[in-house]
Amino acid sequence: RANRTVTQMLRQCVNDKQTDWVAKLPAIEFAINSARSHSTSYAPASILPQHRTYASLHDLGLSRQI
Repeated sequence: RANRTVTQMLRQCVNDKQTDWVAKLPAIEFAINSARSHSTSYAPASILPQHRTYASLHDLGLSRQI
């Protein structure tokens, strides 16, 4: 399921020649780790303290890329 989600997100944001997908991975990882799970009602980043994300896409310099 995780691979399918990443693949779907990459399809939405890579260019036509598929040359910039590596640059999109940090933003996709951030989005997945900060999204709430339907079953637990928590984001993965909030459950594991060592993986907490305090940055926003703007802080990562990715807000205009997506």
